[in-house]
Amino acid sequence: MILSLLGSTGNHSFAAAIFDRDVAPLLIRHCLECHNGFDLKGKLDLSQRDAALKGGKHGAVFVAGKPSESLLWEKVAEDDMPPDKPLGQAEKTLLRDWIAAGAKWGANDDLDPFQYTTAKRGGYDWWSLQPIGQPEPPEVSQTGWGANPIDAFILARLDAAKLKPSAPADARVLIRRLYFDLTGLPPTAEQVAAFVANPTDAAYRKVVDDLLSSPHYGERWGR
Repeated sequence: MILSLLGSTGNHSFAAAIFDRDVAPLLIRHCLECHNGFDLKGKLDLSQRDAALKGGKHGAVFVAGKPSESLLWEKVAEDDMPPDKPLGQAEKTLLRDWIAAGAKWGANDDLDPFQYTTAKRGGYDWWSLQPIGQPEPPEVSQTGWGANPIDAFILARLDAAKLKPSAPADARVLIRRLYFDLTGLPPTAEQVAAFVANPTDAAYRKVVDDLLSSPHYGERWGR
């Protein structure tokens, strides 16, 4: 056990050190969904140092140095908490050792519930909140296929699935795809005929710009 390697004088510093590194992430991921400053199941708030030390409606939830007398450890050891998915053995051991070492809080009094992503809540590390990067287009088998670098990513996935890209759509199909994708409405016969008669890149870009400027575009994507 970790504690057997430490003298009693080192227990408190050990407890504070593992709190920031291991215990705080454990509480954020598994406990703050029900025990935070806004949702107090059992009137227990584990998101803030003083509130956690105070305990909930049943009193203090941990007794420093005494896991066997700590309600928090009792609930975790018996798999009563967390209710949806009990902690694994390594996580239980970590929590027990922290309480046995003095249950010292770390450097910050408050725990940020959004510091980590959980099964129910996206955190700061959620993929859509990461800075936008500029990845290099992957190498692909058909270097002549595609109109822009984005197509290389599509082709790479097709290659991985052993699929071939579809043939380019003809002008009539292409304009209908544009209208349905961007506005949800079909083009008129006149709009189709005009594009079929002049299916150039410039004409394509003009159709796209016109559709993006259309109120129907906002109506479709604003729903």
